Amino acid sequence: MEDLLAPLGRSDRRHWARVYNVGMLLDGERESIEPMAGRIVGASVQALRRFAGQSPRAAKAVQRKLAHKEVDLLSDPGVWILDETSFHKAGAYSVGMARRDCGALGKVANCQVAVSLDWSSAEG
Repeated sequence: MEDLLAPLGRSDRRHWARVYNVGMLLDGERESIEPMAGRIVGASVQALRRFAGQSPRAAKAVQRKLAHKEVDLLSDPGVWILDETSFHKAGAYSVGMARRDCGALGKVANCQVAVSLDWSSAEG
C-alpha cells in the first residue's frame, strides 16, 4: 500500500491510513472507530478519529495510482467475475439496508448487498 498512500504526504497520515484499511478488512460486528481500534494491536482511538475526521483527502491522487496499478495487473489475459454478497444487518440505520432475500441467512431479512468486480487468471 505504500505507493498508493504516498499522496497522503506525512508519514503519520500514511501509517494511520494503513491501520484504518486493515481495520476495515478485519472481521467484526461494526466498522466504527472504537471497535476497529479494539481489534488492532497498538491502534489508538484518538489517532484513528483524527485520521478519519481531520486528515486532508487526497482521493483523486490515490484513485489515479490505484487505476494505474490495476491496468498493470490486468494486462495479462484473464476473466472478470461479477458477484453479489449479502450481509445481515440487525440495526435500522445502515446505509443501503433493506428487507430482502439474504443469501447469507437463506431467508428474507434486513441486509445490505455488496456487488464486487474481480479479475482472475490462470496464475491466480
